[in-house]
Order: sequence, then C-alpha cells, then structure tokens
Amino acid sequence: MRIVIPGAPVISTDATSRDPRESEHLRLTCESAGGNPAPNVTWYRNGAPLEGATVVPATVKFGTTSGTLDVRLRRDDDGANFTCAFHNDAGSATATTRLSVHCTPYAVSIVVNSHRPTQLISTVALPRVPWAV
Repeated sequence: MRIVIPGAPVISTDATSRDPRESEHLRLTCESAGGNPAPNVTWYRNGAPLEGATVVPATVKFGTTSGTLDVRLRRDDDGANFTCAFHNDAGSATATTRLSVHCTPYAVSIVVNSHRPTQLISTVALPRVPWAV
C-alpha cells in the first residue's frame, strides 16, 4: 500500500455568501486533491475545534476530498480564522481563511445641544435607523 500526504487544500464559500452578515448561514467548502488513504477533515475556529456548527462528512470524488462546514455567523466571527485540516497516516495539510462579517450596530446615540430645529439624516443602508429628537 502506498501512503500519500494530502495535497494543499483550498477553501471556498458558496456564491450567496460574498457579503456575509451577522446571523446569516455561511457554507465553507475545503478541498484537497490526493492523499492515500483518503484524508479525514477537521474544522477549527481560531485554532479551537468548532462547536455549534454543522460539519458535513467528507466526500471523495475523483481523488479529491471535500469537507463542508455550515455555520450561523455571529458578531465575534468577524475577523475569526476558520481552518480546515486534512490528515491521514502520511501527514496533514491545512488551509485558513479569515472572515469579514458585516454586523448590525449595537446602538447609536446622538446628543444635540441646540435651541434651533435640527435635522438628522441616516446614511446607514442596513439596518434602517429611526431617529428621535
């Protein structure tokens, strides 16, 4: 039996997730060509094994192993590193991607110290911000 280290993996996202937002679902797919025996896939968030995410069991097609991760994005996922690791008896290979998640603001407060009428205009596209003076 010939044992081969998995090839360098590549992480991609589903086409609908180019601008991921807080509380949306994101699907990450990681692929590695080669590897004998077929490698196992493990996902990490900032170096720790993932919790609260759906990991689809790895599949092998035409010598390429794919691992898929479905995760509901949280505020603290902004700037987080997601890593897929392929490993078999010969060794391991990893790939990491850093997420940029658009988050809703916590709150906006504006204090106006004026005796004149003041007009406040929101330029935030999402979400809409209602102003009260």
